[in-house]
Amino acid sequence: METVLPPCTDACPVKTDVRGYLSAIAERDYLKAYYLIKEHNPFPAVCAWICPHPCEGSCRRGAVDEPLAIRDLKRFAVEKGRETWKSPKNKPGKISPPYPLSQKVAVIGAGPAGLTAAYDLACKGYPVTVYEKYPAPGGQFFSSLPAYRLPAAALTQDLEDILACGMEIKAGVEVGKDISFQELYANYQALVISVGLSMSRKLIAGWKPALPLPEFDHPEVWLALPFLQAVKQGKSLKLNKNVLVIGGGGVALDVARTAIRVGAEKVSLICLEKREEMVAPAEEIEEALKEGVQIIPGYGPKKILFAGGKITGMEIKKVHSIYDQNGNFNPVFFEDKTNIVPGATIILAIGQTTNLSFLEDSPIKLNENGWLTADKNTLATSLAGVFACGEVVAGAGPAISAIASGHRAADSVHSYLQNHSFSFNHDQQIKVIGSLPLETAKLIPPFTRQKIWSFDTFGKYVYEERAAVTEAHRCLSCGLGAEIISTQCSLCINCLRVCPYHAPV
Repeated sequence: METVLPPCTDACPVKTDVRGYLSAIAERDYLKAYYLIKEHNPFPAVCAWICPHPCEGSCRRGAVDEPLAIRDLKRFAVEKGRETWKSPKNKPGKISPPYPLSQKVAVIGAGPAGLTAAYDLACKGYPVTVYEKYPAPGGQFFSSLPAYRLPAAALTQDLEDILACGMEIKAGVEVGKDISFQELYANYQALVISVGLSMSRKLIAGWKPALPLPEFDHPEVWLALPFLQAVKQGKSLKLNKNVLVIGGGGVALDVARTAIRVGAEKVSLICLEKREEMVAPAEEIEEALKEGVQIIPGYGPKKILFAGGKITGMEIKKVHSIYDQNGNFNPVFFEDKTNIVPGATIILAIGQTTNLSFLEDSPIKLNENGWLTADKNTLATSLAGVFACGEVVAGAGPAISAIASGHRAADSVHSYLQNHSFSFNHDQQIKVIGSLPLETAKLIPPFTRQKIWSFDTFGKYVYEERAAVTEAHRCLSCGLGAEIISTQCSLCINCLRVCPYHAPV
């Protein structure tokens, strides 16, 4: 029988059974809901906090009233379900693979993509060693993501479960510095590169005049990731009270909101995009505005202003266009339409790039921009036995996409080591349930989202049990359809003809 996915599941990069775990919540079976969330996602607690929830944008309930609060329900299910899962009655032990395999695999980078690949391979029985330059696994989750967005406890519980599969983590070991890539290639039968985007950009190709401006070398000009990392490490920062943030993405908002939390009295965020074009999630933009961040859209830097060697502000110029006729990033400005924005500290959040210096003496091919290239289906690089996954090949994106990439890399490594053919087809079309017909939507009584909330210690909204169960009952269970029981059904198909909701059989 052909599988037809509901839109919420199809929108999820790892194809989480959203419909299934919402049904389990509605039945108060939180352990089942937790299992369904974990089935394809080794970071359930992390994603319950930070996932941009593309599933909600595809929810067919939105045609009736409002999409379900899927991410909030996921967080509820993870917290409730894990309580049961970790109870003495159900407490899981170390994951034992069905049979041990002899081929050793090394993973470079312990972010979401690398740890997902390592987890899958270790569960299949491979001896896996993960090399991580930071003192603990987690990638940017550990090193730079602000605590108000991701509490340490959420990452800790996911890592605890991931490491239960038996992989070895060598934290504080930087490939290319503490151990060479060539040594790894000689000692392991397969390698996975998943180093992510660990460096802040100071230069954007296509910017005219090119960034960085000469005065960006001033000590009061920070880069986004070093700033966030310093705060995460608890370092004492001498931040001026008036801060300017350059950039319009999620990291720029993290920087702006973090600056407020460490003592800035005024934070202005300057971005090229119009407000409606900003790539940061809309809810994060709204939260930043509520916290006092001033957003100045449609402008870019012209020059930094000084007085006595100290930064006093920035002259900005209005954007005419961001992309050229071919869709390439090539901002054009109105040079005569300028404003002055006061500020004493500037933080650049204009994108991230990767550090592949450890590959300099290897035969792995990079593209003309110095980026790693990999086959879009197998994620294999130009060097046999070496694969790559996550943002290092796909560019910046949500963690859930990196997790999906890690799964695919693990499947490819397994196929390679077992001499199987690669079967993944990136362009494969999946059949998805269509939009809710207007005449059907009119038949469904409106019942908007439950908004009975309580606050946790981070000021986030949290569902209480009664409201969560009620909210889960709003799910239309799209595509679940009717079950044919051969001993009782005469196959007259009258049910299909008369059902006002067009439920499939």
